[in-house]
Amino acid sequence: MKVTVSDGTYEKSCELREGTLASEAITALGFDFPMPCGGRGLCGKCRCLIGGREAAACKTPLFADTVIHVPKTEFSVVGADDNVSGAEGVVIDIGTTTVAAARFEGGAPTASLGRKNPQCAYGADVISRMGARDTRPLTEAVRSLVGELRERLGPHETTVIVGNTAMLALFAGLDVSGMGVWPFTPPSAFDAELDGAYLPPCPSAFIGADALCSLLWSGAAGRPEAALVADLGTNGELLLVSGGEVYAASAAAGPALEGAGISCGMAAGEGAVFRVDEGGCSVIGGGEARGLCGSGLVDAVALMLKSGFMDKTGRIERDFELPCGGLRITQADVRAYQLCKAAISAAAAMTLEAAGVERLDRIYLSGALGKSVNAANAALTGLLPPCGDIRAIGNGALMGGAMLLNEKNRGELRSLAARCRTVDTAADPRFAEKYIEAMNF
Repeated sequence: MKVTVSDGTYEKSCELREGTLASEAITALGFDFPMPCGGRGLCGKCRCLIGGREAAACKTPLFADTVIHVPKTEFSVVGADDNVSGAEGVVIDIGTTTVAAARFEGGAPTASLGRKNPQCAYGADVISRMGARDTRPLTEAVRSLVGELRERLGPHETTVIVGNTAMLALFAGLDVSGMGVWPFTPPSAFDAELDGAYLPPCPSAFIGADALCSLLWSGAAGRPEAALVADLGTNGELLLVSGGEVYAASAAAGPALEGAGISCGMAAGEGAVFRVDEGGCSVIGGGEARGLCGSGLVDAVALMLKSGFMDKTGRIERDFELPCGGLRITQADVRAYQLCKAAISAAAAMTLEAAGVERLDRIYLSGALGKSVNAANAALTGLLPPCGDIRAIGNGALMGGAMLLNEKNRGELRSLAARCRTVDTAADPRFAEKYIEAMNF
């Protein structure tokens, strides 16, 4: 049978066997299409027009020639935004949701590119990707994308590729099955060259080179302050520097901060609400509001708390409609946010305890969420621990990776990796206690 997929700009067709799921056809033809639950039929985010009728792509088998219309995917990538002394070459950040790349010449960023990580078709979270029965499609997808970005920016230049441990392992074509089960063993700690590119060290299965590069870029390790570097996404990574030591923890926060699993959620892109207050909403691109991205969700929950629409347990007491486009926050949305922020809060509390730190001097927020989130609202809702000095550092993973284009800085990163003490949240029963304590607002 012939299946045609169109997003309004591009149209592709191929011959497939009868019974193929619409979601498989969309992926096979190379369209960026979100399936946050990995095609398990749980989230409802893969609804599109299949043969003229709206249906969930992951639940719809095809038995005849079919035309599928999918929405065009728009997303934002936080790229290079500063000069880096001695940087010459290309740096690529393989994020769970997006892949960003930049070329540096004479220390200045001269070009940047971004793409959605094609692995999103296999699920929004890292665990779902590592649990895939056959990881070869994941490996091929990300290697192909990285190859395209390198070729467009300069294939013969020095290249640094950063990412969390799972993304780098999949890029390298390694067996990641040991990372999904106890004792969560990564196939490599990296700090190695692969296909002409340098892959920085990863301290553990869930603390990757991206988090370490964010720490390097923040400069916190060279200061006497007690500072927390946080990259809050599907897998929240936290690195605490205190007294010359580095403590690291991760939290399986879930995809709520990526816009997945939220009834009106979407990735940060054209039409996404990224700021909410009593006066209205701010939308990426300035057009009509299509949904909430992570920072908008934080603001919306905070507004509900401050306005009395929700109690401290998270129970919605009155119907609440956002002041933009008729978007609503449901009870299930609030619960999803509570699960997310409780995981991050519990991991942060355990990290502070391990380091013997009672008060943070500073928090550095890395990544797309960190650049746009309202720090006061993040603290109000319990997403961040109390701190009077919260700073956004942009794409710390990409910028820290750019520092590694100068080989003199690689020794400093190796030193940070060697000093890194991992706080094992998975094995410590106190994590569950702190997680439950952090559920309320």
